[in-house]
Amino acid sequence: SLSAVLGVLAGGFLDPTLPRHLERLHFSYSLIGVVFMVYMVAYAAASFFQVYFRLIHFVHLSFLIIFGLFIIACGFLLYAPSPIFRIRSQVWFVFVGQIFLGIGNSLIFVCQMPYLLSYSSHYNNASDEVAAILNITFALGDAVGPLVGSGLESAIGFPWATTVFAAFVMVFGVTYICVLLVRKYVYHVRPRLPTEETPLLHNRSNYNTPHFVADSKNT
Repeated sequence: SLSAVLGVLAGGFLDPTLPRHLERLHFSYSLIGVVFMVYMVAYAAASFFQVYFRLIHFVHLSFLIIFGLFIIACGFLLYAPSPIFRIRSQVWFVFVGQIFLGIGNSLIFVCQMPYLLSYSSHYNNASDEVAAILNITFALGDAVGPLVGSGLESAIGFPWATTVFAAFVMVFGVTYICVLLVRKYVYHVRPRLPTEETPLLHNRSNYNTPHFVADSKNT
């Protein structure tokens, strides 16, 4: 759900900041509307692609979410563009950034419901709880995004503000990968200690207990 917060926060980040940036590029109001429409078209097209081709059934949900995060980060590096690239701003950078944001958010949001349900399938009314969690994340992102965007833009300007946000999203994505790797090591690589369900005498594969010793102790 934190990835969903970041996705919504990215959209809220641009609500007050991107129009001012586009006005400096001499965009008309109608063209600014087209820029925001491009995001929604990309989001809808990417969502349809995922559902139609059943992408979530062939690719792990965590991979899709992480990929979406990095696509969003790349889009934010293109908006101004980032000063670290030392290239002049181009009109088409903004449109590409919006396309990247739409695709990235689609990858994140489409995966949220099945991802959360996979960890709460043993609870009663899990779908209701997941729906509530998603609504909270959307509200939180919408509330914080404009504040973060306006604050960073006022402090360091739009180019560096988008760069800082892109770096934060990338760090979050890398942290997400590290958490998945650690969890995989803990639950799939390290031998489990004997429990009531898997007593020591029956956990021969992990402790290499000879069969005749285990049989003699059982008798």
